[in-house]
Amino acid sequence: MIAKTRGSAGTLGLHRPTIFSVNADGVPLGLPRIAFDAPDGQADKKTQHWLRGWRDISRLTAGLANTRVIAVMDRESDAIDLFCAWHDESGADLLVRATHDRGLAEETTLFETMRAASAYGSIEVRVDRASARWAARGQTAFAGREARPAQCARRWQTVDLPIPKCRSSELTR
Repeated sequence: MIAKTRGSAGTLGLHRPTIFSVNADGVPLGLPRIAFDAPDGQADKKTQHWLRGWRDISRLTAGLANTRVIAVMDRESDAIDLFCAWHDESGADLLVRATHDRGLAEETTLFETMRAASAYGSIEVRVDRASARWAARGQTAFAGREARPAQCARRWQTVDLPIPKCRSSELTR
């Protein structure tokens, strides 16, 4: 995304949601849709970009015999509409980097479940210094942060997301 202000919601600029597809062995299958969008500054529903991309991958790879296709998506795609479409329609599997700490059927949350999951390795990454910021243009003040190393554990797990009550009646039609 190229934006007017870094990290703020509803920014003007050029947005490029991209979905990467791989097979179950991790072999890249490509980028079947690269879309550009120039929002008008209003809160727009980006879910449609992710739905179209997932459906494109599913349609393009439907004829691949004995191949499990996985659509790899970033945090912006963490939308219940996408998960409901995946549940209702046949197509590529999903690997989505979570942004919402959703409740799970086991009376726990997604992030609690992931913290308890086995780590498949770790990596140290450098977190750059962040400058202090005064409160302005709807943003809160930020005291800043010094550069530091951070230890990141790689964890993943298949989970069943319950269908929200507000969607249950729509999905049973």
